[in-house]
Amino acid sequence: MKSYCFDTRILVPGDIFVAIHSEKRDGHDFVAEAYQKGASAAIVHEGYPGSEPDLIRVPDPLRAFQNLAHEHLLSMPARRVALTGSSGKTSTKNLIVAAIKACLGESATFATHGNFNNHLGVPLMAFQVTPKHQVAVFEMGMSHFGEIARLAEIVEPQVGLITNIGSAHGGVLGGPDGVAKAKAELFEALGPEHIGVVNADDPRCMREANIKLHARPIYFGQASWADVRILDFDRPTFCYKDHLVSVDLPLLGHHNVHNAAAALAVVVALNLDFETAAAGLEQVEMAPGRLNKKVLENGAIILDDTYNANPESMEAGLSVLASFQNKRRIAVLGDMAGLGESTESRHHAVGAACAQKGVDLLFACGPNAKHYAEGAFEAGLPIENFTWAEDSQKLGTLVRQVLDTNDVIWVKGSRIMAMEQAVENIQK
Repeated sequence: MKSYCFDTRILVPGDIFVAIHSEKRDGHDFVAEAYQKGASAAIVHEGYPGSEPDLIRVPDPLRAFQNLAHEHLLSMPARRVALTGSSGKTSTKNLIVAAIKACLGESATFATHGNFNNHLGVPLMAFQVTPKHQVAVFEMGMSHFGEIARLAEIVEPQVGLITNIGSAHGGVLGGPDGVAKAKAELFEALGPEHIGVVNADDPRCMREANIKLHARPIYFGQASWADVRILDFDRPTFCYKDHLVSVDLPLLGHHNVHNAAAALAVVVALNLDFETAAAGLEQVEMAPGRLNKKVLENGAIILDDTYNANPESMEAGLSVLASFQNKRRIAVLGDMAGLGESTESRHHAVGAACAQKGVDLLFACGPNAKHYAEGAFEAGLPIENFTWAEDSQKLGTLVRQVLDTNDVIWVKGSRIMAMEQAVENIQK
């Protein structure tokens, strides 16, 4: 199988080098280096002046690479599933994989790895789908209009899922309605012969599906009319037609019960065994930094939720923290990025929610920490129960200094805040 690379630092001899032009660099400047490191060929712009052997000259190297990925993927027998959403994408992807593996076996399912969910990562992942795979699951991220549409052109999914539609990236998309429009590009990409998996409990998902989905819908959620219905959140219980199943879900939070229902709806779309798939959810792989529970030597608990943050995922994580009874509840928060004009109000609201849901101590870092504080104070948090630091490392050190055996500490913030460093310092 051909292997493609656009970073000479990780190029393996025999790879085909793709000269990608971006704002930060021009891959054509590295073509000679790629050949020195053993590239077998290079895809370059038709105007490239070099004379290296086996050059593939095209009008747009990135688009050519993506088109090759599309052709490869459609030549494989795997049924193609795509998912996007404002939050919960990776956890839902992992739940889908666990459910399908239970039905089809360990090696029959392929899914995108890590953060390979953009215009470069998705086509790279597509080339890893082989004839042995029966299902291929692609996570799709976005920050601008048209990104999901292009990724859907590459994957051409037969099943499309939007986990939820919130305000992540709202600052660059014109608010929640812009986010909804961008996410719904996945629904628009599905044809009448395909299946769209719709969150029945999310008004924006329902609105976009009603307008833009021309595929057959399968609904999931608490709604009484949903195809895959959530009957119980505390003991995750789901029903589909005459099937009723309860699951020992190893993921924390009611939002992950929703994610599990979404995964089961994908299973229904693929016409796999519902009860077998539900049992498979119990074997889901835990994604790093997504409400991972860690017990410290002194008995204190850390909820490592550091992967990323937006208002909706903040609300979900805070609900998990609030569910711990007879504990001192500590929230350790960094800024939420990409909120545009709503930045101040959204941080203010999260701070207020911390006080309203019984957070005992609030630690925060970043330029918008003051808005967390203002919201928390207005909602009743004593001023002495708030602590600020300039970065996540120092914040973690301050938390460690007050750590007690009965504490549960929830740590969350956007990627730019590197809140995993707070977790590391708390654990020292």
